[in-house]
Amino acid sequence: MTESAAYIADPVHNQWLWPHILRKAQRIEGMLTARAPVVEPYWIPSPHDFNHGRQTRTALLAQPARDGLIVGRVGEDWPLFYVNAVSYRGLLAAAEFAERPGKRQQAARWRQHARGMEESWQHQFPNGSPDSVTYPVSLRAWAGSAARRTQLGQPMTTYRPPALVPTAATQLTQAHRALRLGRPEAVWATLHQPWSHQASPGLYTWDAPRPTEDEVADGWQYARGWHNETAVSPDYETAALLLLLQQDMLAYLNDAAAEPTVVLGAGITPAWLSQPMAVSNLALPGGSITWQWDGRKMRATLRGPARKIQLGSAFPPGTELSVVQKPLRP
Repeated sequence: MTESAAYIADPVHNQWLWPHILRKAQRIEGMLTARAPVVEPYWIPSPHDFNHGRQTRTALLAQPARDGLIVGRVGEDWPLFYVNAVSYRGLLAAAEFAERPGKRQQAARWRQHARGMEESWQHQFPNGSPDSVTYPVSLRAWAGSAARRTQLGQPMTTYRPPALVPTAATQLTQAHRALRLGRPEAVWATLHQPWSHQASPGLYTWDAPRPTEDEVADGWQYARGWHNETAVSPDYETAALLLLLQQDMLAYLNDAAAEPTVVLGAGITPAWLSQPMAVSNLALPGGSITWQWDGRKMRATLRGPARKIQLGSAFPPGTELSVVQKPLRP
């Protein structure tokens, strides 16, 4: 939600979104300070009357907090590292958003909670994560960068237990990492795999293995449909990751750099450079960018905040780059 709001950059939208940010951040606070199990009701659609019939169930979301950390559930698992990394970044994102409508008191409180989580984690696990399915890095290093859209190459999209065969979503997150590292050939090697294995060719649709265990909010099979009893179709995660990857191959904002930088053509290979190319009005947080490559030089028009511009790794050093800065259209 905060990423979408950054792209929209509209104070009216921020005011509308604020109650939803507040509710979700308070949920994290509630789990972080819980002294008893957190059990809440949820509703699933009825297979017999989708429009009106709903089944009410209850789910155990979290156990009492332990030494300053959340003990939360994801499906049938209790991944301590993932739950706290996501919640830590969620609090920081909520605090960053709260500054926009002037909610400074809430922003300060959420940042304080995030600092407390980081200190608790470092105290309990100074050598990394205890979870066998995660990486031995610090809470800040993993959560701090991975939740950003420009860092989707990190495995922070959704939690999934390790599989013997990498899923399409896992392969795409790895391709996104390769894009950030300036390796477009590796990205293209991955792209051909999902493109050629669509469940419904031409409809941007994929299958995902059906969970062997019921999810916390099970019941979506009645809403989404099952053309294959052993798979979920469509697999929205794969479609979203692939779309985001292809967009970032054209232009993306690297706000993890020392100075926020728009990278143009990160997914372009050297073989393309002999041909003219153009991209129009590609969205960036708070603005957009248009660029034209004529085979020798790059011209870019940036709307919105002023930002540094650089070319992808396929462009030779010293390639001519001209940038025109324009305000957002009223």
